[in-house]
Amino acid sequence: MLLGAGFLRVRRRARYRAQMKNYSNEDLTYRVIGAAIAVHRKLGPGLLERSYAMCLRHALKRRGIQCRSEVPVPVEFEGLVVPSAYRIDLLVEERVVVELKAVEALHPLHRAQALTYLRHVGLETGLLLNFNVQVMTDGIVRIHNKQADFSNPPEESVEPHFLPSSGSTGSRG
Repeated sequence: MLLGAGFLRVRRRARYRAQMKNYSNEDLTYRVIGAAIAVHRKLGPGLLERSYAMCLRHALKRRGIQCRSEVPVPVEFEGLVVPSAYRIDLLVEERVVVELKAVEALHPLHRAQALTYLRHVGLETGLLLNFNVQVMTDGIVRIHNKQADFSNPPEESVEPHFLPSSGSTGSRG
């Protein structure tokens, strides 16, 4: 029996998805960086952040890597919950926060912003990617949240971690 190319592609993606669950965050960030480099090689610097975000999401999906874009995250302050206070550019495999920039130079504020996102969602690993560079490797910063509570990692989704506990602190600057 002959199988169509579409069927084989679906089987390959299903097998790849099963493997992704076993990858460490470091392995996953390497794959995201590889996709970002491919996007940058094709498009080059000088475009708007949104263009890079859409292309990177497409490249990740073609590689069988699940990601969501513009993920809303609420902020709580003294009992006030601000829904969708900010949005994460890309959330990869529900484990890695990716913040995209297309700026002349990364500033400490950009790193602080990415770290704040990690703290609010309770994740450990993030990437800050600046596409407005001649060589993409010059625009890559890994961010690690050392304050995250990893004793109860999320099983399927980080959604429950999006609502900070009443004792959480943090600010958006």
